[in-house]
Amino acid sequence: MHQCSACHTKIKDSECMQCCVCVAYYHCICVAISPAQLKNLSTEVKADWLCPECKNKKPRSYNSNTPVRPSTPSNPKANVTLRRKGPDSLLESDAGTSFNVSRSELRVIIQEEMRVIMEEGVRDLKADLNRQLQAFRGEITGLTESIQFMSDSFEQCKKDLSGCKTKIDTIIKEKETLQSDLIIITSRLNQMEQISRASNLEIQCVPERSPGQFSVEAHHIITAHD
Repeated sequence: MHQCSACHTKIKDSECMQCCVCVAYYHCICVAISPAQLKNLSTEVKADWLCPECKNKKPRSYNSNTPVRPSTPSNPKANVTLRRKGPDSLLESDAGTSFNVSRSELRVIIQEEMRVIMEEGVRDLKADLNRQLQAFRGEITGLTESIQFMSDSFEQCKKDLSGCKTKIDTIIKEKETLQSDLIIITSRLNQMEQISRASNLEIQCVPERSPGQFSVEAHHIITAHD
């Protein structure tokens, strides 16, 4: 790992820029290049990149030097290193521009990057929570419908059971009534049978004859009884 010449901290290889003149290493954030811009830089742009100090030491056409750290924040576009490139060099040139920043400006840049990252994280979290809540609502709706169906079925079973109980009570009462009537009818039949047998006449010791014929003695007995 290399050390940043601006903030003097360790730099990861994926986050550093190397000056093509002084061969010094810098954090991409320290030279106002975002990680997204760093990924889009071509190898040619990285190889020709100048650090702020070397760029300021390079003579202008009017032989004046730009200070390393201006007292007032300057327009970022004023420190762009212009090179003659092909048609696709506009994006690379904009991404590879560098300018001097103070600690307050660097703090603002970092805060802005953090704000963007947090907004994206919150937005993704909200989207994920909305998807999970939507699925949870669907499950709750299905569970509610199932519970309602079971409740309706239970109420219907209660109604059917109540109807069956009423019918059974009615049948039991009818059975008791029929049993009482049967006892009364049986008693009356016994009385009628006893009454019908009260006038019966039993004849004994009558000589036997052929079927259908009474003896003279039996005929006299029956006639006398009448």
